[in-house]
Amino acid sequence: LFDPSAPFKGVVVCCTSIPPEQRTEIAQKAAELGGLHKYDLTPDVTHLIVGEYDTPKYRHVARERPDIRPMAAGWIEAVRDLWVQDADIDFASLEDAWKLKTFETSGGSLQDAEAASRGRLLCCLTGFEDGEMRQQMIESITANGADYTGDLTRKVTHLIVNKPEGKKYAAAKSWNVQTVAVEWLYDSVQRGMILDEKCYDPVLPKEERGKGAWIKREVKRVSLGKRLRDTAAAAEDQGKRKLRKTASMKLSSQRDNMWGDILGKPPSADPQAHPDEEPTQPNPRTSFTNLNQQTARSSFDTQGSKLASFGAMEEVAVFASCCFYVHGFPPRHSEIVVNYISSLGGLICPSLDDVASNSGAQMAHRFMIVPQDARPDSYPPPPENIQVVTEFFVEKCMHKKQFFNPAGHVVGRPFAVFPIPGFEGLSISTAGFTGVDLNHMDKAIRQLGARYDERFRVQTSLLVCNNLSSVRKQKLDLALQWKVPVVSANWLWTCIEDGAKVPIKRFLFKELRQ
Repeated sequence: LFDPSAPFKGVVVCCTSIPPEQRTEIAQKAAELGGLHKYDLTPDVTHLIVGEYDTPKYRHVARERPDIRPMAAGWIEAVRDLWVQDADIDFASLEDAWKLKTFETSGGSLQDAEAASRGRLLCCLTGFEDGEMRQQMIESITANGADYTGDLTRKVTHLIVNKPEGKKYAAAKSWNVQTVAVEWLYDSVQRGMILDEKCYDPVLPKEERGKGAWIKREVKRVSLGKRLRDTAAAAEDQGKRKLRKTASMKLSSQRDNMWGDILGKPPSADPQAHPDEEPTQPNPRTSFTNLNQQTARSSFDTQGSKLASFGAMEEVAVFASCCFYVHGFPPRHSEIVVNYISSLGGLICPSLDDVASNSGAQMAHRFMIVPQDARPDSYPPPPENIQVVTEFFVEKCMHKKQFFNPAGHVVGRPFAVFPIPGFEGLSISTAGFTGVDLNHMDKAIRQLGARYDERFRVQTSLLVCNNLSSVRKQKLDLALQWKVPVVSANWLWTCIEDGAKVPIKRFLFKELRQ
């Protein structure tokens, strides 16, 4: 129900590529209006305030979070102005008015009251000889927030290509103008946001275009603009319906939101419906659905031991030979971790001694799982046959549907030192990381005390990547132009391993001659 005294009740905003001082102001004003601001794209986020579209947050929302609306920053000020004046607030109309059109790239500043201040794509066409089709495409481009030009210049952001050939296409490639197939236009309009151009490369076969760009799933949005009902009876009836709805949806809510509460990252979409998705971003939803069904009817203590079983799925039982002791999490988060481990075939022990004891003799791997931000002195020293891991380890195995030995990588084990001295002055950007790996990079960098730059800027201190082939040429050229060191991700792993800021010299890519 809409409460005019708190018009943002139920609203959770997150920002992308918004200057820090403006983001602080947005957070304060959202709180004044009864809403919340979050730095991470947690499952409860409802609106994304967009400063620029080419960011991991925007890309993630476009790909798999249709429940989040991309907004111009002026939306918050527009609602606040009416609230201060005690005027009528038509929340739904304001939300629609300030929602970014498909091809609008940014929402201007908090004080911008005109749509003209919003950024937008500039599109051009090549190779479309059917005049009627071409005109329809132009109308679709302009109706959805972009500008159109018939002449290809360096200012053009996107060249929509019928066939990857011709002078325009060659010029666009040499100028680093985005070249996309026509399916990108149609799919982006249908999605309502700018989809990942890499998935619509004109050189791809038609049947491959768009794969991985958009995970389609049905979303039921709750309107925040309904009028308050006048009678006490209506309110009582509403309360009863809420209780019934809460009871019936409790497990579903846990399935969709719980893991994100710990990691600050929403679950992905169903990998079975999209077998072509990248292996870095499979989704736990399928396993959790079965987990909820099985847990409700078959939670029990395993006979003959103190190990608890929660009916794991056989097809994703990556922890089938593992037992865990969960330590240091708040009660609700502990329950979440237990359920996820169990859904992947793991067994939960009630104490560290039980993990190490003969009751777990059949287990090939024994773990104590602690929070990612746990200090070394906050958990008991484990016996030699037990490894200490964090929720990052569980998430990595869950998303990639594969068991990884945590001894093989620093991410997934608690950090010995954080923040690391000297990191507080660093602004670090990354390239070539996606899905769960990108989420872990973001959070690891912040935990170490540095600032994570989701958008590469001239002020960025370092660009971290796995290999040069994963870096877009445009970003690499900018790094060299701005003299931002490009370093291997091994530099970050070594800093974590050593608990100190190590020199970057031996981690620079020699071929760049930095």
